[in-house]
Amino acid sequence: MNTESGKIEGNINITEESQLNGIINGSASVKSGAYFRLNGVVSKDLIVEAGASVDVNGVVNGNIINEGGTVNVAGVVRGTIHGPANVSVNAVVG
Repeated sequence: MNTESGKIEGNINITEESQLNGIINGSASVKSGAYFRLNGVVSKDLIVEAGASVDVNGVVNGNIINEGGTVNVAGVVRGTIHGPANVSVNAVVG
């Protein structure tokens, strides 16, 4: 698993198994076949393509846009969740 703990400027595409403990100062798009564990912060939107999988334990300051992937939320989403998601009772959305 690729792990990033620093600050990433701008929008990124996630194409492999990855974990973020830092900050993405932009949006993140998780591509089909990829897995993304967010323990840090995405400052804008998190887009999840069909066939992708995401575990949100950190913070998404924008929206989560699920285009047919698997989304699990145990952290904070400051925007809204578009599409299906498994939301933990301890998660904060909105």
